[in-house]
Amino acid sequence: MKLYTEPSREIPVEGGFDIIVAGSGPAGASAAITAAQKTV
Repeated sequence: MKLYTEPSREIPVEGGFDIIVAGSGPAGASAAITAAQKTV
């Protein structure tokens, strides 16, 4: 597991990701669907 060190703490990173869709509604759904179709 990779760790990113900040001055006050370490943040564990659980996995590697190509795309993260943050948000919901029509824009988030469209972004997730398009990303899945493009198979990034």
